[in-house]
Order: sequence, then C-alpha cells, then structure tokens
Amino acid sequence: MEAPGLCSVCGTRLGDSVLDGCCPACLMLLAVDAEVAGKSSVDQFQPPSPADLAGLFADLEIQELIGVGGMGAVYKARQIRLDRRVALKLLLSERARDPEFVERFQREGQAQARLSHPHIVGVYDAGQAGDYLYLVMEYVEGSSLRDRLRDHRVGPVDAMR
Repeated sequence: MEAPGLCSVCGTRLGDSVLDGCCPACLMLLAVDAEVAGKSSVDQFQPPSPADLAGLFADLEIQELIGVGGMGAVYKARQIRLDRRVALKLLLSERARDPEFVERFQREGQAQARLSHPHIVGVYDAGQAGDYLYLVMEYVEGSSLRDRLRDHRVGPVDAMR
C-alpha cells in the first residue's frame, strides 16, 4: 500500500480516502470558490458599479460590492424609506432574458419571502430591474463561507452542514 501523499493545493498530508489529490478543506474551497475551480463565467462577469445601479433602484442607496460568484453579485445597501441595511443580490443579466427562468425566479422569491427562521436570511423583495433579476435581502454582518474556508476556520463536515 502506498504512503498517503500531500494535498496538491495546500500541502496537507492526505489520508487514505482522497479525491483529486486534495484534502477535504481544499475540496470544499474548490466547490464554493469558482476562481479556484477555474470557471470562466466568474472571470468574465464584470459586476456593475454601485453608481451604475443607482438609477435602477430608487429606494436603495447602494454602498459597495461585497461579493461576486458564479450567478451574479451581492451589494451592501441601505433601504432609504425604512432606513435599514440590506443586501442586494443581482443575477447575471443573461438570466433575465429567459422567460422560464424569470418565472421560476419569481416563484422562488415568493417562497423565500414566506420563510421566517433565525437561521434563514430574510427576503424583502424580488423582481427585475433593467437587465437584472434581483433579491433584496436581510443584510447579515460577518464573513462568508468562502472566507472562513480559506482561513481554515471551519472544517469540511461543518461546512457541508
């Protein structure tokens, strides 16, 4: 039997059950981090600046881009009328041109808005603005799962949970 090797990403000593020469933590990073996985759609997606979005969302003061992923981008914003911090999630504009996807997105937004639980992010609004489908959601302060995995502050089993 061969001696276990090292993770091809971080160099951690590997056990007997390994996939693609990676330790479980790096496999999770590959699963959640499209840049590490080399997916070109994220590399090609250039999220609009907060200034570019200002005219599309009259009741939102869009403050900053806080994340980009394979499906779109998330911004920190302030909902002006209610004076509360929110997260604005924009989906890639090509999705807004697919009527079937738009309908499914609207139904999912309605279903998410009905959920109320301390461990589920609340959805305040969903719709289409210009070429973008969007969700206005509860803003949750803290680090992302991607950041926590990168900093090794959560194990793969906890991340999957």
